[in-house]
Amino acid sequence: MLALLSFLAFGQNANPLETFLPADALSLAGVSADSFVNRDEPLRFVLVGADFDVTDPGDIQLRINGSVVTRDQLRLTSSVITVVNALADGKNEISFKAYDTVGRPLYYNATLWAGTARLRVELVRPDGSPFTEAAAITVAVGDDASARAQGTTNTGTLELRNVPAGRLSITAISGAKRSAVGISGTQRVVRLVL
Repeated sequence: MLALLSFLAFGQNANPLETFLPADALSLAGVSADSFVNRDEPLRFVLVGADFDVTDPGDIQLRINGSVVTRDQLRLTSSVITVVNALADGKNEISFKAYDTVGRPLYYNATLWAGTARLRVELVRPDGSPFTEAAAITVAVGDDASARAQGTTNTGTLELRNVPAGRLSITAISGAKRSAVGISGTQRVVRLVL
């Protein structure tokens, strides 16, 4: 009788485990691997087009930098799994596995660079006066140049947030003028001469 009900509910050949979700059905909302992330903000894994199976929280596996995220750090709903107090200052290698209510495994892997620090970039002319022409500033992680923070200024200063610990490279460009420097992520003010 159960087989007949399954046949009627899903059609002759429609096994729900054989129906694939779109590649973007599972996402990490509000963050990007190519920008800096606020270390203190929760991570939100969002599932669209299906529901998370949250009946057994033990089926949800999350590791950050190889360490298991504990159950008390998870907030579960059928469409969002939120993780609190899990990110480290610097590099965060994320490995997530869960299931939807049909039993399909869901995977998400990413590397995020997180921090809480603010970095003030000051642009000056060779004589030490503020450089007040329009300039683009990029701060990138030395180990992963794809992770960066960017901004523009015409006042000679720019403050960037969520700067992670570790080696950073800073580049300022204004027309044909260019300046670059490497610093430690613990430095809070850097001055570049353009």
